[in-house]
Amino acid sequence: MVETGTMSSPEADSVRRHLIAAVASHGTALCQDHRRVARLLADPFPSRPWSSVALHVAVREGVAADLMALTEGMVPTMLFERLTRRLVERAGLAKGNAAWAVSCWSEALGHTVPEMSTRLRGAAVKVRFNKKMYGRPKGAPWNLRGHRKGVTGASFNQDGSLIATSSLDRTVRLWDPRSGERVRVLMGGHRDWVRAVRFSPDGKLLASAGDDGAVRLWDPLSGERKFRLAGHEGWVRGLCWSPDSRIVVSAGRDGFVCLWEAATLQQLARLGPFEGGISRVAFDLKGRWLAIGRANAVEIWDLDAVRKAQQLDVAGSRAVLAAGPADRLYIGDERGAWAWSVAEGRFVQAYDGHKGPVRCIAMHPNGQSLLTGGKDNTARLWHADDAWEAHCFRFRNVRVTALAFHPGGHIGMGFSDGNAQFREMERGGSL
Repeated sequence: MVETGTMSSPEADSVRRHLIAAVASHGTALCQDHRRVARLLADPFPSRPWSSVALHVAVREGVAADLMALTEGMVPTMLFERLTRRLVERAGLAKGNAAWAVSCWSEALGHTVPEMSTRLRGAAVKVRFNKKMYGRPKGAPWNLRGHRKGVTGASFNQDGSLIATSSLDRTVRLWDPRSGERVRVLMGGHRDWVRAVRFSPDGKLLASAGDDGAVRLWDPLSGERKFRLAGHEGWVRGLCWSPDSRIVVSAGRDGFVCLWEAATLQQLARLGPFEGGISRVAFDLKGRWLAIGRANAVEIWDLDAVRKAQQLDVAGSRAVLAAGPADRLYIGDERGAWAWSVAEGRFVQAYDGHKGPVRCIAMHPNGQSLLTGGKDNTARLWHADDAWEAHCFRFRNVRVTALAFHPGGHIGMGFSDGNAQFREMERGGSL
């Protein structure tokens, strides 16, 4: 069920205006180049709001190309509804968001749209999930087989065309998630176990880190190793990017957090030492604060002032972290999963369901869907706002060790036996 608000959303309206200007400047060829559209929207909107994701997805699914081929000035109602339905069924967009994307592309191409859709232009679209439809797996999984040891990390690129996995077998592998085919193996970079892998938000670089104490930066298109950032003694488990793809953060057993400028390879800051080593780091979606998970605590650092702003207790030394919208931080520890409001400095709610520790966690960029993986051999998909469990994936004799969200709301999972999966989710599960 979708409610369309009458109040204008400045961000959505800004994204719409930017699209219109981009088409006017670069021409209708954009309608057939989803990667270029993603780049053009990533620069002014590095946090990837739902509106920019929806416009990008509309190109990838051929909606913009169909509108470009239209000779009439008015988009027929049946065509408008068919294109909207395509985005809902193929990409997992909510109906209101899908209609907004079709309307924006129509306007950018000089078409007028049916009256029913004009109120969606620049509107604040609020999604409410139909719980009977939300988050159900669609069909059988695509199995990603090739790692010889356990998978430690997973990450999708900005348009969902690639998923990267890291492993204890000292390799990073790139896959086509929708076919299960391996694209390439990134070898010769790490001399020990690889603990983490992350695509930059703009998709131009891939970072990996592991037990040899260094961070490697790769060109995901060619597989070429670009740089080696050496700043730690001992393993590195924490790895994340700033929303604008400018800074990559590494954190390790030596208790230090290093902030690197990707373009110049300069170390911008070195925080620490923190007691007991560091398990994970997470960047705020607006780039204002950094969450640092250490032994029995998580510290929130104000990056403008370069100082600790908050500290909260966690259970154990291996807390996992994911940042969400509205200054929310999502945490998994020995007790389970829960949410913390950084803005208010308080506990928000728990996600009850796992029997035992939560070892991996992922948040969809739109902030509506949360994934948790536990030592109980399950992965659980949650409605983030009300902690409603949408679906539980259960596995025999294998632990879920890595989780990632596809931009369209689908799911990537890695396991302790070295295998990984890509699962498509039915509509209503993400956007």
